[in-house]
Amino acid sequence: MPATEARRTAILDGLLVCTAIPILYLVAMPVSGLAGRTMVNLVPGAEMASMVETGTEGDTARVQALGNLVLIFPITALLPLRVPRMRSWRALIMAIVSVSVLIEAAQWLLAVGRATTADDAILNSVGGLLGAAATWYWWRSRRDRERLPPRRTSRTRLRSQTRS
Repeated sequence: MPATEARRTAILDGLLVCTAIPILYLVAMPVSGLAGRTMVNLVPGAEMASMVETGTEGDTARVQALGNLVLIFPITALLPLRVPRMRSWRALIMAIVSVSVLIEAAQWLLAVGRATTADDAILNSVGGLLGAAATWYWWRSRRDRERLPPRRTSRTRLRSQTRS
């Protein structure tokens, strides 16, 4: 393995660990006063609908929704760059949905006082897809690159003008 590839791999490994640790902490961190109790809501959209209905009183719910969107964004942005098998949308979607469901299942099983909801899993999945889309330019396949038209720079324009 060339030195630049080894350095790139080591940096990505370090970044993946640095993004996984806060996820594990946030999922397993007990909520003071609520440890041992878990709220379960498996109706998709129910939490989001109540957030819209409450208006300005639902600021905490909005922050939690944003947190769920951002929770796995960094790890899914880095994963396809590090793991070649994750460089297809099918594999990524399967992994993202699995991780989102596992996060909610862990919160339910650990009974740390966190809510287990379908909306959280959906928001985690959407955030994960946004993370993967953010780095798609760097991990897309060669076939995808060849399908896109080449970028025209001023240098290529000058060459094409001098040839005609």
